[in-house]
Amino acid sequence: MYIERLRLKGFKSFGGSHDLPFSPGMTAVVGPNGSGKSNILDALAWVLGEGSPMKLRISRQQELLFQGTAASSAAKECDVILTLRDSDRVSTIRRTFSPDTGSVLFHDGQKIRLQDLDEVKRMLRLGGETFAFIGQGEVAETIRQRPLQRRMRLEVLFGIDQYRRKRNETDARLAGVKEEMGRLTTLIAELSRRREEIAPAVETAAKARELLRLLDEHRKQAYHGRRTALERRLGDLAESLSLLEIEGDDARRWRVMWERGEQAFLDAFRKEREAEKALLSDFESVTRSLEAARRVCVSGAGSLRSAKVRKAAMVGMLSKNRENLLLRDTELRRGKEDCAQLRRNASESASNCSEIRERVRRAEAEQAEIVRRREALENRINEARVRGDFLERRSRSMREERTALERDVRGFRAEETTLVRDFGEKRTLVEEFSGAYSRAVEAKGAAATECQVETNALHAAVRTASQIENAIDRMKDRAEQALLPEPVRFLLSAARLGKLTVGMRMVADAFSCPDTLTNALEAYLGGRQYWLAVASLDDAKRCIDLLKSKQAGRTTFLPLDQISPRTPAPDIRLSQPGFVGWAADLVRSDPEWDRAVRHLLGDVLVVECFETVARNLSSHRRFPVVTLDGEVFAATGSVSGGKRRASEGAIAANSLIREQEEKLAALRTEIDRRKSALGGAEGREREATKNVEDLKERLQEERLHAEEMERHLERLRTAIEKTAFRLAELSDAEKTADSDREETVRTIASCEEELSGLIDGSNHSSDTALLSAAESADALCRERLRAGEALVARLAEEFSRASEAVRSLERDMASVEIEIASLWEKLRDAGSECARLWRRRRDVREELSGRAGARELEDLRLARLRKHLGDAGKRVSSVDLGHREVDRQIENVERERAQLIDSWEEQYPYPGVREGVGESDLAGIWNTVRRYERDLKAIGVYDLGVLSEDSSLADRIGFLNENFEDLRAGETELCRLIEETDRYVGTLFGNALTDIAARFSDLFRHLLGGGEARLELLEGDSFWDSGVDIVARPPGKKMQSLAQLSGGEQSLTGISLLFACMEVAAVPLAVLDEVDAALDEYNLLRFAALAREYATRLQLIVMTHRRATMERADVLYGVTMSEPGLSQVVGINLEDWR
Repeated sequence: MYIERLRLKGFKSFGGSHDLPFSPGMTAVVGPNGSGKSNILDALAWVLGEGSPMKLRISRQQELLFQGTAASSAAKECDVILTLRDSDRVSTIRRTFSPDTGSVLFHDGQKIRLQDLDEVKRMLRLGGETFAFIGQGEVAETIRQRPLQRRMRLEVLFGIDQYRRKRNETDARLAGVKEEMGRLTTLIAELSRRREEIAPAVETAAKARELLRLLDEHRKQAYHGRRTALERRLGDLAESLSLLEIEGDDARRWRVMWERGEQAFLDAFRKEREAEKALLSDFESVTRSLEAARRVCVSGAGSLRSAKVRKAAMVGMLSKNRENLLLRDTELRRGKEDCAQLRRNASESASNCSEIRERVRRAEAEQAEIVRRREALENRINEARVRGDFLERRSRSMREERTALERDVRGFRAEETTLVRDFGEKRTLVEEFSGAYSRAVEAKGAAATECQVETNALHAAVRTASQIENAIDRMKDRAEQALLPEPVRFLLSAARLGKLTVGMRMVADAFSCPDTLTNALEAYLGGRQYWLAVASLDDAKRCIDLLKSKQAGRTTFLPLDQISPRTPAPDIRLSQPGFVGWAADLVRSDPEWDRAVRHLLGDVLVVECFETVARNLSSHRRFPVVTLDGEVFAATGSVSGGKRRASEGAIAANSLIREQEEKLAALRTEIDRRKSALGGAEGREREATKNVEDLKERLQEERLHAEEMERHLERLRTAIEKTAFRLAELSDAEKTADSDREETVRTIASCEEELSGLIDGSNHSSDTALLSAAESADALCRERLRAGEALVARLAEEFSRASEAVRSLERDMASVEIEIASLWEKLRDAGSECARLWRRRRDVREELSGRAGARELEDLRLARLRKHLGDAGKRVSSVDLGHREVDRQIENVERERAQLIDSWEEQYPYPGVREGVGESDLAGIWNTVRRYERDLKAIGVYDLGVLSEDSSLADRIGFLNENFEDLRAGETELCRLIEETDRYVGTLFGNALTDIAARFSDLFRHLLGGGEARLELLEGDSFWDSGVDIVARPPGKKMQSLAQLSGGEQSLTGISLLFACMEVAAVPLAVLDEVDAALDEYNLLRFAALAREYATRLQLIVMTHRRATMERADVLYGVTMSEPGLSQVVGINLEDWR
């Protein structure tokens, strides 16, 4: 892509029209200072969107216009047209300005906004124009920039600045989310605190409300049940009262007759009873004494059995303890005998140790002197032998070394001859590999450029897709928030969050339509486009219940099982002029919701305009009609129409969203194609890189071999000299070693003769071993003695405890035997008394039995009399009592009924006598009422109003918690986006910086003829704050800061960096404004050659005063002032003059 031509009209000093065709390679613009050549650069910057007055060198917009001269009038409008060519594709950007219309931009003839120009430039690969336009002083500014400023320019070059902006926007959104979460947390906490504050009151009010409900229910039930029971009771009591009056008269007559018969019989019976009472009293007294004696016998027998049981248990325990005592006594005697034997063994062992210890002490004194002398002689002999061996080995080693050195000298001479020949061949091979490596590096650069071009195109497409996706999301959010009614938005959100498991679809989302039908369908449907289609009436009820419970408003539903599709009128011919078709056939509906769509649109006719309806349709039609402009003709005859300010309906919003989604799908296809092309380019780059690396590795390897051969040759010559000197030293050392060896042999013979006369003291070792064994045996005897004494002590203690247990059981057993004898004596006395009392009671019983025969007849007669009398009296009393009781009951029932009526009739009107509850159930109901009243009274003061407040707070807290969870999910997503952005940008920027640094180093060495330069990524607070620093060392100088470089060196360093950046970023064009001004002739030639080389890969437009730069241009433009204030341009194609 390159600038094909630039057209100027009325811009700054260029009056009239000027057409400047540019070369795809290098175009030079020359002219004296003040001639207006920099205005050409201003025109390029202005048409590409620059608006900064400082960069355009103006103070106000009117200064862009040609101001006129003495011979030419001022321009009223300026016009700059830029033509860009990319292969066969031509694109134009035009910008005009006039005081009346202001600044206006056009792209390919279509008017665009200034903010849309950035996207156009990215499509044209002009996104990094800040690097493509290098003005006067910007080369030096590149050197003087702070590291962070330099990084920012690199980010703009590689499109990373948009990631920085998006990340900053995301950080701001994240901060807003966190702030909103904090606000929600505070609000939830405040509402929760308020709910906690009123929680006791709410709990009290809830209990009170429930008690009031139950109390009211039971009171009503109790009142009606009790009233019914009382009414029935009054009827029963009146009937009973009349029966009691008849029965009372008869009972009183019978009572008088039976009273007379009883009195006569009692007089005779009284005397007999007095004698019988005396006998009965005697019998009872004897019976009581007999029972007491029996209890004594039973108690004594129980105590005797218990004593016998204890005695039997003690006998068993005593037998076991005696056996245990005998066993302990046997073990104790055996332990004492073992201890006595151990003491005798210990005494014998100690005596034996003392004797051996004395004998060892005397032998040690004698042996010490012998050992000392022997060690001295042996040490002397050993030293002499070691010295002799050393001298022998030394002599042998020196002879071997001399032989080896002589052999090495001969080998070194032969190897030197061969190495000189091989070194010459290796040098020739290194030169061949160096040439192949240079060619491979050029091929790699071409492949990298192709890969970068594809990468930039892919990134631009991805960025555009991301922007469209964000736009779709914003459009959906805006449509939902601004267009959807609150109840619809609430239900759709509940369904998305899983709180409402009902399948539903808004009518506007159930179909899609062409843009031409949007106005018509929105006008016809109106608010019906926000109705909700559901599967069944039950689903609609669930949605309505949720709206009621949350008080979220009202909306309309279309249950599919309740509605019927409408059908078009059969008598309408769609072929008539102006008829578009039936609305249901013109839209694409979701098959699941097609029934709802046809219910609303099945009989709607769409026509082109108002006149079509008036001309072709009858006023008696029974179907609605709508025009494409939105006039609606209802079946009832009414007509609605007009013009909205803007299409604000959900259908229009869905249409725009679908349009963006189609663009996104096309763009994703383009991205896939770009990825495929990038994969191919990257494959070629990897192949070229591998070839470069292989050649580089081989070249380095061959160079290392050559250097190693040269070093080896030097080492070989040095070794020959050292070997000759070493041979002379070995000859002298051999003579000295032979003399020392003879002296050593004589010393060894003398010492061995003296050593043979010393006495051997081997007996001492056997005495020492015997002493050690005796001491070990003595220690073992003492340890066994201590263990035996401890065992005897423990056995003695156990024997003592067993003896005490036997004695204690014997004492207890004697006590039990005494107790058994005493109990036998008491039991015999109690048995004798029981026998006497039993005989006395038998005599009294026989006498009473004799009297009982006569008394039974009398008792029977008296009983019958009394029974009849009692029955008569009871009957009279019963009748009287019943009469009074019935009167009392009637009075009580009437009083209770009156009280019930006064208390409850107004609140719970009595419906009349009906089937009532039982008395037990009614009593339970009244008990429940009283319990509820007591419970309500126990609650104390309560406020039922806090219940509604608590419900409102709970709903509000739940809603806020849902929002909080949504914000938390958003926070997590934003953090993930930031991490992914940081990771992606880190890789992108790191790779770009690595490539720029490598190319910058090569260009620096090329322009300055050597030296070294590199880019360093400084450490900052974060990756985004890490600046880029320049480290440079010109040839022949030490590493130093950029400020210490000369002006020319700084310019060449800046040019190297700028050209490296443009190459790596694959900038399609670059505009250089007098960047060669500070260079001397020698460095100027290098710069010109570099510019010529780069002109083969990108378009260069150069403003210059230097001849060497002009000579290398393809096209040369001269700018001059034909008269003050008016610039003229003259162009020359230098190819025609070469």
